[in-house]
This record gives sequence, C-alpha cells and structure tokens, in this order.
Amino acid sequence: MNSESPSIGANGRLASRPSKRVAVVGAGGVIGSHLLPHLARMKDVEQAVLIDGDSYEPSNLYSQDITLPDIGERKVAVQARRMRRVNPSLRVVALPHRAEEIPAGLLRADAVLACLDSRSARQYVNEIAWRLGAPWIDAGVDGDNLLARINVYLPSGENPCLECGWGNRDYELIEQKYPCSSLEGAASNGFPTNAPSHLGALAASLQIAECRKVLDGVFDPASAAEELLVDARHNRLFRTSTRRNPDCLMDHSVWALDKAIGVPESASLFELPAFRISARGNADSVLQVLGSRFVRRLTCAACGETQEVWRLQRSIAAADRNCCTCGGARVAAGFDVADRLSSGEIPDSVLRRPLREIGVRPQDILRVFGNGAEHFVEVIAG
Repeated sequence: MNSESPSIGANGRLASRPSKRVAVVGAGGVIGSHLLPHLARMKDVEQAVLIDGDSYEPSNLYSQDITLPDIGERKVAVQARRMRRVNPSLRVVALPHRAEEIPAGLLRADAVLACLDSRSARQYVNEIAWRLGAPWIDAGVDGDNLLARINVYLPSGENPCLECGWGNRDYELIEQKYPCSSLEGAASNGFPTNAPSHLGALAASLQIAECRKVLDGVFDPASAAEELLVDARHNRLFRTSTRRNPDCLMDHSVWALDKAIGVPESASLFELPAFRISARGNADSVLQVLGSRFVRRLTCAACGETQEVWRLQRSIAAADRNCCTCGGARVAAGFDVADRLSSGEIPDSVLRRPLREIGVRPQDILRVFGNGAEHFVEVIAG
C-alpha cells in the first residue's frame, strides 16, 4: 500500500501511518457484523475485503447487527454499505462466497480476521494466511456458556499455528459446524451458536483491539502462543498457551511471495517458469495451487466408468459429475485427488491447455518447483 494517513506519534506530533488492507472471513455473522463498523473507523485501513457466502435470515435479527430490511440480502452487500456510510473513502471488496471458493491471493492482507463457525474454513484460513505470511486473528463465541475467545497467529519463527493445538478428535470433526469455542468438551456440532448479540460484540471488540496492535506493529510475538478467553457469565479472564507442535500436520513454510511473478490465465502450463522437464537433470517440476487440489479423474460409483479431467477440484461442474453411461454419480477417489502435480505425469494435451481451462483463476497463487529452482506465480486476468 502506498498512501498514508495521519496518526499521533509518541512525541505528540502528527506522524504518517502506512495505509492497510484487512480481510474479514465470515464478515456478516454474530461476530463479523459487530466488527466491521469498528474496522471502517480505522483511518489507516484503506481497503477491506469482506468474505461471506450467506444471506441474512429472520433469526439473525436477534444475534447480529442488522435491521429488518436487511433480511434476505447477502451479508457482504449489507455490511459493505454500512462500512461505506461510516467511511465513504474506504475501498470495500464484497465477495459473496465461502473462503474456500475464492483465489488465495484475495486473502493477501496486513491482517486477516476470521469469524467462522466451521473447522474446515478455519483450517483453510490458517493455511492460506500462513503461506502468505499474513497475521490472522481468530475469534469465536460459545453462546451457551457466554464465552468469547481470541487467538492471534503470526506465521513466523517457532510460533504455533491453529493446527498445532489440534488432536485426532478435531480432525474427525473437520466437516462439522460448531460454536467457535476451542474449549475441550464444547459442543462440536451445535450450529447455530445461540450467542446473544452482546457476546458477539464482545468478541468483535477484543478482535479489533488485537488487529489494531498487529497493524501498528506493537503486538507482542509471545502472545501469539496464547489464547485469550473471556467468561462473561462469571467475569473471568483466562490466558492459555500453545506451543509449536513438531508433529503438526500443517507444513509451516511461508511462501516467498515477494518473488512472485505474474502470468495471464490464458498462458499454458508449458509457459510457467521451470515447469518443463529439466534438460540438465531430466527431473520433473511440480505445480501446486495455494488452497486448491487437483483431480486427475472421476469414477462412477455405480458402474465404475472413469473420465480424466485434470482440473482443480473447485472448478468441476455438476454436469461432469453425472455418469454418461448409467447416470450415476461420479466421484474423485482418494488416489485421484492431489495437492500437487508433477510435469511428468500430466498428458501433453493438458500441459498445453490455458490455465483457465484447468480451473486456475486470476489472483490464484501458484508454486512451481523442481531441480533446485522455485518460482511463485500470481495469475492475472488475460
């Protein structure tokens, strides 16, 4: 970000503060709807990216910061209007999608704020923010016990990530909705959270306070290993620590995106840096798309017919999942789904397809590596 906004320095004089970009995932819910007006009032926040795939329902009136005319509208559309009324100069990007459905580059920010009720969504944000080197702040509530929780994750050094504190049970429940509390014994499938409006507002206030410290660069890195829990029923405050887990299932590497180069979505895989088989070592190069997985083929669960697809999983159309032979459902078997592909296994016809035809979209971030070389590529429109 290039523009700056004024702030008061330690000497009492006006000082410049670089403008910031903040992404909010789960932007319109119990926590997010209370958070966003505070974010809009941060003068150095130039751009806010709002991500939420839901629309408002009548029941949301009692827990979320909305009014009756908002019912039926997309949450991000409602909240974007509110933020612009608070700060007309704020650039608001409203994305009516789940986090997993958008290109990872859209989450590049000075801070990522997560207000989510899904383990899989939080796991996704954890990976993307870590790869991008973006601090992310996770907030949650437990309405039954009047608990509000905040965790700050700094993707550097020996700091723990979200999954460092996960056990087998957390992975077993990965696809279930649950109240955002991470407490042992909290309900894991109690969606909705049944949280009152004031509890969401409390969590939002705590989250925005941590965001302010992160943006100002005054956040104590030691606090990244701590969870802050407020028990609003008994007026108690708890701090618990998490250590970096050497056996964590999440690879903690941060991608060197300062080296990223741009390629148009009309380019083919052959045109990606280092993706040809190396002439010197005859070694395969490997392609990885941040936050996405490849499907090699689909198999009909009824008759066993297979169809090669070579596409990102998120881009496979519903029509492709219907078997042409028996009308059954085609699925991607485990061994046909991969986080990365080797250039040696991909047919030449696929290598020559435009990136868009394999499901790559603008602002997707690609990692291409092999034979000692590593390149980070951000896809651009074209």
